[in-house]
Formats: sequence, C-alpha cells, structure tokens
Amino acid sequence: FIALWIGHSHWAGWLAYQNLPQGFWFDIRFVFIRDISALLIIWGLCAAFVARAQKGVSSKLAGLLMFAYGVVFTLIAFDMVMALDPHWFSTLFGGYFFVSGMYASLAAWTILSILSGSATVEHRHDLGKLIVAVSLLTAYMMYSQLLPIWYENLPTEVRFVIPRLSVTQWRYISAILTATIFLGPLVLLLTRWSKRSPVFLTAVSLLMLVCLWIERWWEVTPTLGGKLTFGLIEVSITVAFVAAFMTSV
Repeated sequence: FIALWIGHSHWAGWLAYQNLPQGFWFDIRFVFIRDISALLIIWGLCAAFVARAQKGVSSKLAGLLMFAYGVVFTLIAFDMVMALDPHWFSTLFGGYFFVSGMYASLAAWTILSILSGSATVEHRHDLGKLIVAVSLLTAYMMYSQLLPIWYENLPTEVRFVIPRLSVTQWRYISAILTATIFLGPLVLLLTRWSKRSPVFLTAVSLLMLVCLWIERWWEVTPTLGGKLTFGLIEVSITVAFVAAFMTSV
C-alpha cells in the first residue's frame, strides 16, 4: 500500500477526470485511509480468531470474520480495481472479487496441507470437492455479472467486457481463464481418484493459483490500456508476493 500510495499518479486514472459524481469518494487520501483501516480490521479479527483457536476456545468470531471478509474485500475491489475506470459500475464485482479470493486461498490451503503431510486421504477428498464447489461459485458470480450486461444492454458495464473480448490478445487470455479457473476443476477433479491423489490434487491446485494470478492481472491491465507482455516487472511482483506469503505462513 505504501508503494501504491507513492505511485498513485501513475495508476489512479480518476485523478485526470473533473467533476466526477463520486468526487469525494475518489479523494486519494480518503481512498487509502479507508482501505488501510479496513485491512487493519480484517487482520485484527484474523489474529484474534487464530489466538482463540490455538487455545481451543470456541468463538463466535468465525461468523464475524466471514462477514468482515466479504465487506472488506468488496471495498478493496471497488477502490483498487473497479475505480481504475471511474465510469464503470458493477454492484456484483465486489462479490466476484472476494469469492475468487476464497478460491485462491482454498487452492493454497490444499497445497500447504498436502506438502506438510497433514492431509489424510479423506481430507484430500474433501478439499478436492471444495475446490470444485468454489470454482463453480466463482463461475456463477462472473456469469451473473455478464448476463445482465447482455440482456439489459448496460453501456456503463460493457466498458469492462469489451477490452477483454474484442481485443485479440486479451480474448485468448479470457478463453484460457474460462477453460481453467471456471471449468477446469469440474473436469480435472471429476473422479474420486483425482481428488485423493496428492500429486494430482497439488498439480491442479497449483494450476488454479497460477491462473488466478493471471486473472487478477487480466482484471487490471486492460483497463489501464496495458499490452499483453510478461517481463521483469510481472516476475518481480509475483516473487515478492510469494515471498511475503511464505514468510507469513
């Protein structure tokens, strides 16, 4: 967030617009104050939940944590992704963002539990079924966003779809993401064996994580007018986030 704050003039596209209807909401100081506050709340709840869980204390924080997760990451989706195009509006995008985040966390959880040796055969089977279920929920959220755009002919929401379906280079990425993130687990984890095999389940989970990384890139880069390139910047950011994740684990 510090890096984003320092470089906000390079990515906060709404700063170039005058008299936006959401003017006060887009004040850059307000954006960072509310987003950092929201993240501090979710981190605080996580820390409290883990501390009580480690002591074996039953806690009602689980329900509150799930509610806060949905609210906080809806806010992050609106401020850090949707706001990149201040004329694009979607009430469903926040829901899609935090559900697909759950999808990524479940894939990471599966990999870590298998590598640590803590996942039994039955655990792997359950994790495989969960991945299939959350992949379908993620696909449903995206479909639920696209369907009203089509039948209602909503010009404000078409702005998100057109660059990703009409520009040749991004059209291929959209097709790949549809085949992997949304439909992949339904095919790859259809059998009982595939969900119980540690090697195969780890490979599928890793594939989903990689494709969800590409999906986040796909959400942002076309809006900013970026080209389909993969170089030192993308690799560096990926390595930095993986290192931060592994350090926290």
